[in-house]
Amino acid sequence: MGTNGDSSFCTSHTTMGSGFATTSPGEWCPTFLFDGVVANTPGRYAAAIIVAIIMGILNELIGYVRGRAEAGQPLFARPSGGPRVSKTFLSDVIFSLCYGGQMILAYWLMLLVMLFDIGIFFGVVGGLAMGNLINRRLKACYATPFSSQTTPLIQQAESHAPCCGGTS
Repeated sequence: MGTNGDSSFCTSHTTMGSGFATTSPGEWCPTFLFDGVVANTPGRYAAAIIVAIIMGILNELIGYVRGRAEAGQPLFARPSGGPRVSKTFLSDVIFSLCYGGQMILAYWLMLLVMLFDIGIFFGVVGGLAMGNLINRRLKACYATPFSSQTTPLIQQAESHAPCCGGTS
């Protein structure tokens, strides 16, 4: 991405369209979050959509990391039923900074949607959907087991998480 120079892909650039449209030859070029970062070629436009997808995935993964950390669970280790990690002031500061980073990313995603560009819009939504899928699969693979005093409503016939293949 870069500044808007001579380009047959699109003409002037904008930070917000007048309604949902797609960038096409002779039309406006979307400014991607920062002044001077303009999707003014087909490659830059494709890169903008890919970055929007990645940002959506990252937003969901930050939520996964925050949820695991706040529950005192390791990010990718299977739980052993041991004690939760105790929370300290420093861990609360880290969780709050993580939340702040997630909110910055979420507002940037909102600004991308407000470009009213169809490709970038579906990139954002697609990235959020893929991130949510990854988040759900990570939670399924690394879920905290029920305590011995709780009976789940639905019993699993197998003794391992369906996505991970190993026995617990």
